[in-house]
Amino acid sequence: LAADDESSALNLLQHKAGAQESALLMDVELAMNMSQPGTAFTEVGEGRFRCGVIYCANARGNFCCAKRASAVCCGPGARCHDSNGLAMCL
Repeated sequence: LAADDESSALNLLQHKAGAQESALLMDVELAMNMSQPGTAFTEVGEGRFRCGVIYCANARGNFCCAKRASAVCCGPGARCHDSNGLAMCL
């Protein structure tokens, strides 16, 4: 019985870790989709800076719009807006 309990606990931990990983991937996808086109990337690289779970292109006028629940990359001329904790480029 103890082995079954340990096995169940291990399965629960693995499931929880998988769910957290999926949630992070959804956050990355959402941040990419909400960023202005051509400003956001999923991996670090030369000429990029960290913005929440993504990276912004280090080009003139690009900036990170970070709010309580999210961060997105905005391009030149945009304004950072807080929509109930979600970052938005306007």
